[in-house]
Amino acid sequence: QFHPEVTKELMDEWLRVGGDELTGTLDAAEFRRQWDEKGQYAQAHGRELIDWFLTVEPVAPVSA
Repeated sequence: QFHPEVTKELMDEWLRVGGDELTGTLDAAEFRRQWDEKGQYAQAHGRELIDWFLTVEPVAPVSA
């Protein structure tokens, strides 16, 4: 899933309440480690993607 609004604090809360439900190769500790290492880049890329989308696919008013 794509969640550009995620901050470290929000991600920590998600992992606190549901980290034991993670599937795959990452556990909560590894997820946090990778976030500390790469999270700032993911946030920047997310903002760039949203900016691009709003430029390419501008929202037009709905005609009545």
